[in-house]
Parts: sequence; C-alpha cells; structure tokens
Amino acid sequence: VVAKRASANMLRACSSSRSVLISLICALFLSGICGAAAQGAGAGTGHFRYATMFYEKTDDDTTNTVQITVQSAWRRSYSSSYFTAAQHPSGDTVMRINGQESPVVHFGDDTHEYLTDVRIIAYSEAEDWFLGEQVFTKTYPTPSMRGTPWVVTFKGCCRVDGIQNAGDGSFEMVMDVDLLLASRSQRIVTLPVVFTRVSSVAPSSFKLMTSDDPLSAAAPMWELGGTAGWEAHASVALDVTGTVTVRTTATAGLVHVLAHARDKQHGLRVPVDLIVNVTAATVPRPEFSGPTVTAFSNLKHARPGFPFTMEIEGFQAQGMTSYVGYTVGRMPDGMTLSTVRGRGTGPGQLASMTMTWTPCADQLGMVVVCVDIVNFEGVAATQRCLSLHVMPDEPPAIMVMANGMEIANNGETDMWYIGRHYTLSVVARDNNPLDTLTITPVCQDGSTTSCTLLPPTSMLSDAEHARVMVDGAEVAHASRELSFAPKHDHGGYAVTHCFAVTDACGQARCADQCPGNAQMMHTCVTIRVKRCEFVVRPGQELQSIAAIYRTDWLQLWSHNQQILHPDLDLSPGSAIHIGHQYFVQPYDKPADVAARFGMDAQSFRTLNADVSEAAMTQEACATIKECQDRGQSGETYQWCVLPNSCEGQSGSIYQEAFADQGWFASARDQGAP
Repeated sequence: VVAKRASANMLRACSSSRSVLISLICALFLSGICGAAAQGAGAGTGHFRYATMFYEKTDDDTTNTVQITVQSAWRRSYSSSYFTAAQHPSGDTVMRINGQESPVVHFGDDTHEYLTDVRIIAYSEAEDWFLGEQVFTKTYPTPSMRGTPWVVTFKGCCRVDGIQNAGDGSFEMVMDVDLLLASRSQRIVTLPVVFTRVSSVAPSSFKLMTSDDPLSAAAPMWELGGTAGWEAHASVALDVTGTVTVRTTATAGLVHVLAHARDKQHGLRVPVDLIVNVTAATVPRPEFSGPTVTAFSNLKHARPGFPFTMEIEGFQAQGMTSYVGYTVGRMPDGMTLSTVRGRGTGPGQLASMTMTWTPCADQLGMVVVCVDIVNFEGVAATQRCLSLHVMPDEPPAIMVMANGMEIANNGETDMWYIGRHYTLSVVARDNNPLDTLTITPVCQDGSTTSCTLLPPTSMLSDAEHARVMVDGAEVAHASRELSFAPKHDHGGYAVTHCFAVTDACGQARCADQCPGNAQMMHTCVTIRVKRCEFVVRPGQELQSIAAIYRTDWLQLWSHNQQILHPDLDLSPGSAIHIGHQYFVQPYDKPADVAARFGMDAQSFRTLNADVSEAAMTQEACATIKECQDRGQSGETYQWCVLPNSCEGQSGSIYQEAFADQGWFASARDQGAP
C-alpha cells in the first residue's frame, strides 16, 4: 500500500514536471518501486554493474598529461541522495555517484579523485542499468614511475546482490599508464551485462574485444583477475584470446567477471569488470536474424562525410508473444538509431532498427558498438559487437584501357590506322563505394583551356556509374568511352590526351565543409595514327580514294604493287599506301621537302597531321639523334609524301652541300636541267 501511494504521488510530480533533472529522478524512483528487478537486486543492496578504464595522452608535449576515462554502469532502478542527477550546461545529463564506499580513482602517485560528474551515455530499462563516463585530466611528474608504469586504481562499494561470486561486495580494478611505452591504451568495449545460455550439450561463449582488435596484428593477451581478493567462479573461464566460456556445469544466475587485456608489445593492462547473466536453456530468449549475425561478424568500413547504414533485425523465441527491443552500448557522436519497427514475435515478424552514422574528419580510427536484443521479461540474446573502421577518404584511381588492357600513365596506344574505328575505355574506381566519381578530359597541366581536349571528330560518351566487387570488396566505379575513327587527314597524328577523375566531398555534417576531401587524379595517353596508310571501307576504289587526296589513281596504283588490277573492287578492311615514307634528315623543312616532291603545303599537311602551318618553314630537327627522338616506335622521324612527277624538282636540296660526296646519289645529277 505504501509503495502504491508513493508511486502515485511521484507519478503526479513526474507528469507535471518539465525538468530533465526531475524527469530522470522520477524515472529512477519509479523503476525502483515498480520495476521488476531484472538482475535480482533489492533496494537495499549495491548498485555497481560494470566498469572499464582507458587513457590517452593530450597534445601537450611539454607535460606528462593524460586523460583517463572511467566508464561505469549502475543499477537504474534506484534513487536516493547517494545517486543524484543534474543537467550539465553542455546539455548532457550527469550523475553524482556515491555509496557505502564512494567510487574513487587513485592515480598511483598518492593523489585521487571521486566520481562527481558521470555523463550518461547509455541505459537499459529492461536490463536495469545506466552507463556513464567521467574523464579525469591528470599530469604526472614523469612519464613512468622510475621505469615501471603508473598504476591507476578504481574501486568502491558495492556490487549488486545475488551475484554468485562477490555479490554485494567491493569492486577494484587497475590500469597501467606508461607514456614512455604508449601514448594511448587499448579500450575494451562490451555491454555492462552480457547474457548467455547454459547448455548441458556444449559450452556457450562470447568474445571480449578492444577497439583496436580488428586492425591489430597482435591482439592483446587476456587474463582473469588482477586485484587482491577477487574470486573467480568455476563455471566461467577466459582464454588468452578474450573468449569467455560458460561451462555445461554452470548454474543459472549472475556471475561477476574481472578481466584485463594486456598488450603483447609492452605488457600494459586495461581492465573490465562486467556481469555475465547465465540463463537456463529452458528460458526462451530473443535471437538476432541470420543476416544481422553475418553483418556483425565482418569488419565494416566508413569514410568521413559518407553515411554508414546498417539494419539490425531480431525476433522473440518461439512461444513468446511479447515485444522485443534493443540495448545499445556507447555510440560515437552523431550516430543515430531509428525507432524499432515491428514486434519481433517470430522469424516472419522481425523487429528491425536502422543504425546510421556519418563520421566527421576527426573521428578516424576504430569504433566498436555492442548491441543485444531483449524482451520485456528482461532476457536478452548474447551481445553482438559491430567493428567499424573509419578510414580517410582515399583518392580515386583512373586508367585508360584499350582492348581490355591497361595503358600505363603517359603511355601510347598501338598504331592506329586511317579508316578504322577505335575505342578507349576511361575507367575510374574509388575504394569508397559511396563516393561519386566525375570523369572529364583535361590538359596535361590539369586545365581545360590550354590544349585540344579530345581528338578531332571523336566522341566521348556519358559516364556510367556502378558499384562493383574488386578483390572481394565493393568499390565505386565509373567509366566513359572515347570513340575515334581517324579521318583521311589524321595520318601522323600524335597528341597526348589526359583524363581526370574527381571524387565527392561527402556530407558537411561537421565543421569541415568537405569531410570527404575531394581529390583529383589524372592519367594521360598518346594517340598515334600511322602515316601513308589508308584502310579501305566497303564500296571504295582507287579512283574515289585518289580524289580524297587530290591525286589520280595512277599515283596510288604505283604505290601498291599488291593491287593487280586498278578496276577491281578493293577488299574492305585492307590497307593501301597513299604515299611514300620519307625519312627526315637534319635541317629538313617541310616546305622544302614538299616542293621537291611537287606537293603544295595543303597536300603535305593533309598527309602529316603533326605538321602545323607555322612549322612548314621551320627545321624539324638539327641532329640525327633529335630526328630519331621525334620518331614513332623507335624509328627515325618520317613524313608522308605523295610525289608529283610533273611538278617535282629534278635536283636535290642537298646537291650543293654534298656535291663532292660519291655516296650521295644526287652528286651524279649535277648540271642536270
């Protein structure tokens, strides 16, 4: 009767109050009076559920200052002057923790501090706990204590009652701090209370882990205990990998586990003190869906500025009709959870929840979030922990491919021919599958105005975007196709074309307006078209091809001895010569060579696309080596000429210079008209 009256009076106070402080105290008070004590703890017993510690050195390199974080969980269904809640100016809810022995942190140098402002970071109504953390800033006189670590101790009283080992007793744990060996410690991540089921058939187990485990080549060594007076329980074992095993001989109930993770490199310890709730095999409990179990088993990746999303699904055991919900441990800043959709009354009626997070640029590293699914009777499935690696957004990669083969950056295509159709694939990839890739043609200097971006008459397709699997990982993929059919005046074309890929900034959720760090990468390829050769298309004959080059069929026939009759149709796809190769010599000028062979400037440039109008009167090269360097495929530089016997010169442009050289054929032409 007293409880009912007190409950009714407090209920009115809660319903009329808008204060966060009053609301939290009301919730704690009502839970203490009316809530089913999920962990079997009465109002007069201890309230400690869980704790862990970790440290990190500050950016001040002139001092030995560290931030020591204590995370602790306490019974939610209790309220008194020992447990008081308040709203912090930051908007966080904080608790002042007290008890028979006030929880205290001893820093190992004869100084200590109490838990005075524990910021609430998670809670569970069904499992009857709230989780908070307090950060202590400590400056040590030296990096270590005369060559050994500073030993930080967190202790107090009392544990919840009903625990099979050390129930209602004191708690104590230790952590090593040595700034000469490590600027930061590992961080153990788990829910305060982990459920598991006892079975007479086979032991059940779950794994403790640190936030560094998924990336560390040397996982920590785990060990039980570590403080005086701690009593292990025979039904629970812990191996060096962090696997907690509940033996088949275990009795249903609560078991307290004190463990330390010791890094293999330096031997420094970080502690965890948690409760294992061993449920009987006959007690129905919720389960995660198969896809959710698989998702939690794999390391996930996220990038700053891009949303990470994961569906969590579960259901109640067969024969139960109550709703199910989820218990979630500490989450990183900015991570959100949707409301639970569905009742979860069976495999066909799942209860689902969406986890969403867009990391900021300053949140790189490992994040571990633990979740369990719990029913209204306070029974939960064994926790699953998500390991999420927040990686820097890497630059994209781009390449040009021909016939399925990659062309190296600043490489060349095979020799292309006039009259044939060619395609280059410009392919870009990004290890971030959520990135958006933009492919554009650019100049070698990265601009778009200082060069001819694409070959004349070519076409560049619109981009195609997809997500593809590469080496077992999903990546962003984009591609564009360059189509080019060299025309009659493209012989000798030799131009370098470049393509750039730019990725996206991502969402500006944080102060950084471009957390995804948009980056541009480019690759270049030189396209070369063979001189003096023409690929015949259907219906073409010598007369029509000769007209293209302002000559006659006799000239072309004289250059193609393989054509046995000038009136026969030419074979489509076959190549014919449309001129004669001329090996460029030092001091040759295109205009002089054209005049010697009876060609005008337009005809010469039609056959030599790499010779500009201005270059017609300039020397092509001054030395034999320079002429060779300008050549294609290791050959000496060449031009294509189509001689006109009626207009050509009978003398040589070298006639006077080499008149006395017997090896020079033109020496015999001296005096010729």
